[in-house]
Amino acid sequence: MEKKKYKSSLLSIFEKDIVQELFYSALGCGFFVLLYLFFPKHYWNKFYRSTIILILSLAFFLVFIFVSQIGSNKSSFKISYKKNIILFTVFNFSIFLFLFYHTNWGYNGLAGDNIYRTAYVTHMAHSGYPQDFAYKGYSAFYSPLYWYSLALLSILLNIAPYKMLRIGMLITIFFSPIILYESWKKIYDEKISFVISIMSSIYFINIYSPDHMLGSLFIIPYFIYYFENYTNKTFTKKDYIIGGFLGALILCTYFLYFVIIPIYYLISFIQNKNKFRKNLRHLFYISVALLLFSSWFWVPLAKDILLIGFESHQNNYFDLSMFQYPLLNYFGFGIYALYNTIGIVYIIRKYNLTQDMRILGNLLIAIHFYFLLGFICVMNNISLMYIRIMPISAYILMISSSIFYVRFFIFIKENDFLKKNKIKADFRYIEIFLLISITIVQTTGNLLYIANSDGYKAAKSGNSMSEEVRDIIEELDYEDKVFLIEKWEVAMFMQIYLFLLPNPYYNHPSALYNERVKFLIELSECESSKEFYDKIMDNKFGPIDYFYLDLEDNSTKLVLQVAIEKFPDGRDYYDIEFNIELFENENLFERIEIDGELIYKTKY
Repeated sequence: MEKKKYKSSLLSIFEKDIVQELFYSALGCGFFVLLYLFFPKHYWNKFYRSTIILILSLAFFLVFIFVSQIGSNKSSFKISYKKNIILFTVFNFSIFLFLFYHTNWGYNGLAGDNIYRTAYVTHMAHSGYPQDFAYKGYSAFYSPLYWYSLALLSILLNIAPYKMLRIGMLITIFFSPIILYESWKKIYDEKISFVISIMSSIYFINIYSPDHMLGSLFIIPYFIYYFENYTNKTFTKKDYIIGGFLGALILCTYFLYFVIIPIYYLISFIQNKNKFRKNLRHLFYISVALLLFSSWFWVPLAKDILLIGFESHQNNYFDLSMFQYPLLNYFGFGIYALYNTIGIVYIIRKYNLTQDMRILGNLLIAIHFYFLLGFICVMNNISLMYIRIMPISAYILMISSSIFYVRFFIFIKENDFLKKNKIKADFRYIEIFLLISITIVQTTGNLLYIANSDGYKAAKSGNSMSEEVRDIIEELDYEDKVFLIEKWEVAMFMQIYLFLLPNPYYNHPSALYNERVKFLIELSECESSKEFYDKIMDNKFGPIDYFYLDLEDNSTKLVLQVAIEKFPDGRDYYDIEFNIELFENENLFERIEIDGELIYKTKY
């Protein structure tokens, strides 16, 4: 009897759409994982690579058309959005997998922001809990969930943490279309959900910053369903718990997009005070649940800020290219521009007629308000990180245009447009053929662009840092030690901490970058080795275990170059010089020479 119940429960789980979609997609993707094992390596050379991408795209185009035969008596060949989302997932994954099959790294290799991301995964894989990637004893500052998940996977699969960015990218490409499709199905029917999901997946694919992409794709359906309660559902305690948990997943993946929610409700309050007041209890419950489930991230961060202090640097990154208005940045020529134009026109046209367009319209207004606030701040030499919100405005237009796409063909059908105009054609063929064509063409274009980009070359070559630095540090008792080092990229591969991360934009807000720079300048001005040592051992930031810095040509000074922010005019660079005489006391410092490199270790 118990066995029957167990089998029945397993069957009921497998009957769920999302489980079936993931299962059959995994089978299809697994086939391609095995298939590529038999491809000779020269297939990844430039000519063969582009050819195979085109062949795969054409093959999937034919399969899409074949399984979407309108009017077929066979159920296997009728339009099924469940089958189509599975097909799209297999197509999307297989073509990205082919491109990155023989790369050691993710897109852009180990350069740019991937340096801190890799270090993030490395340090969390070592400790087993969320933490900062640079400073010892500090909480996680960047939303840690995505990177922490990769760290846990690296432990589980016994894979070096610095290799996880590529694996994480492929996992995201596999899961995101189906989960996004099922998320939108909570709000719309299968057709609209399918169109939104695949259009989002092909136009908002971000393999360089998957955490940003996941945050932007999921916050809108989450907000519409849980905050705005678009379906007019009667929320129970269970619903609030689930809503808080799901919201926390998004917030802990990328928190910045949540800044538009308070602005949205300020607009709602101005528009309709009575409606806002009626909804206030619901907003309070869902917000409290969200904050409780995400507290594992923000409580330690808030504790650091309250107890240690706060210096904001990430939002100080600015150049003139960021001084742009979101809508103007998304118009031009091509299908993408057409989609954006249709999106904004449809929102304006239906703003006062349908609830969904009013929600999207108010979100768009909130984003524009935030941008205007950012412009005003910049002109008054105040930094506000507004540029990161730009993808959301384009995503909202994509949602609107996708809804229009489906409703337009429904309107054509309901009004017998073809019969009235004596046109012998089935608009259902046009609808599905056009959608599949856009999907295949755009995905192929994305892949060909990526395949010929510098980011892909970096994914193949990988490391921007000399292997010699790693080899030298491996000679030391380095694990969990604090280094004053200019070549800080080594933290991608090794469990070391930094006394100062020379790039202020990557710094933890409680690391107090400016104070650390000031302290190091004071340290360099010491007149004796004893005074130098005492300050190293007794300061608010903790001791420095190793000094691994560049020697000047005359070999009398160790030099650390630091960046000094001059917002909004960029940054200046300043050299802090430590006279070698400060390290001469053998009772206080150990001189270490490895392969011509000079390192000093603090004794204590």
